[in-house]
Amino acid sequence: MQILSIGTGGGGFKITEKEKSDKWSRIKWATLIPDIMMDGSIDTVAFQMHEIYQAIEAEDPGSYLRINTPAVDRNYSSDMSNASRENIKDLLAAGEKSKEGAIANGLDKFLDDLLKD
Repeated sequence: MQILSIGTGGGGFKITEKEKSDKWSRIKWATLIPDIMMDGSIDTVAFQMHEIYQAIEAEDPGSYLRINTPAVDRNYSSDMSNASRENIKDLLAAGEKSKEGAIANGLDKFLDDLLKD
């Protein structure tokens, strides 16, 4: 079995000024809820995929590969409707960095092994 886990480039959600959260309104909290839920979901899926892999194919470390956009390269907008030229440029740059990281982490070997099976 081969598992390729592809991240969406999300995750790493941070709440700024959380020390003041006791004074936030319900509206402020409501605007944060989607990001909080999505961030937890991203981490949970990555963890579950890793655990499934460990339970089934732990003897072949090359059969599981996680591809994610490095946090330092996430300069794009988190607003999924932002189709500005600048944001598209930032998304493409992040995709290139993700590809470089995937290749460095064994994507070519993973794909060769997949094609052999």
